[in-house]
Amino acid sequence: MSGMPSSSNDHDHFMLPQVASENTLLGLDRKMQRQDSVNSTDHLDPDFYLHRPHYADEEKSHGFNSPMLSPQQMPMMMNMPQHPPTLGNFGVLALWSFATVTALLGTYNLFLPTTPNHVILPTAITFGGLSQVIAGFFVLANGNTFSGILFVSYGAFWTGSGLMMVPAIGSTLDVLTKEQADVGNGVYHFIWAFYTLINIAVSLRIKNGNFMSTWNLVFVFITLFLTGISCVAGTLIPLRISGVTAYLAALGAWYTGAAELFEAQGEGLWLGYYNRRALKNK
Repeated sequence: MSGMPSSSNDHDHFMLPQVASENTLLGLDRKMQRQDSVNSTDHLDPDFYLHRPHYADEEKSHGFNSPMLSPQQMPMMMNMPQHPPTLGNFGVLALWSFATVTALLGTYNLFLPTTPNHVILPTAITFGGLSQVIAGFFVLANGNTFSGILFVSYGAFWTGSGLMMVPAIGSTLDVLTKEQADVGNGVYHFIWAFYTLINIAVSLRIKNGNFMSTWNLVFVFITLFLTGISCVAGTLIPLRISGVTAYLAALGAWYTGAAELFEAQGEGLWLGYYNRRALKNK
């Protein structure tokens, strides 16, 4: 029957057209490749597992890149720039803690020279001692060697002086006579006065040395030296004078701390730098 279409034409009419899409490349083609690899004997060869292409390479060869399917490096939060935390000026804490405990000492030396000063024990150990030592180590870590050494040194001095006010520790001096204890206390203050004298000489030579720093050290030296004389000589006049010099040292430390605090706010107070030109060129 010539009017009937041939069977081949019917077959061509009902064939599904081949669509070249990414789904075909990644789906049917990959499925057939896997089936071929299973039917073949290549999997018996060890080189097949060493040199076979990765699925990501297959996708790349077909021009298909997907962040979900391809092992591409994703941006990580840890790679973003992070700013270090900003620390405050620990020198202000060290200066004000030193000034407060020194003013307390000056009050007892000037007005209450014969009254035991054990009431300043908490301030001497915690605020004037430990706080100043901790602040001094942070100042050292910030690169200010001289100021950090001063804060740690005199913080340790006040911690030791506070511990001697503890009855259980102060009673260790009972094995000595009064004259021996007074001489020992005088030698103790003389050595610290000599140490302060060395720091005065250093403050005149370093680049960031200033008048207020020298002011504080000079009156600390006078206070320690007069206290040593009072202990050795057994008279109250040098001790009362040391109370005045302790006040002057405390006022200088309070002022210097305020100057450093306002410097961080963009306001400058006079400190009397010796080598201002060297600081500008630093």
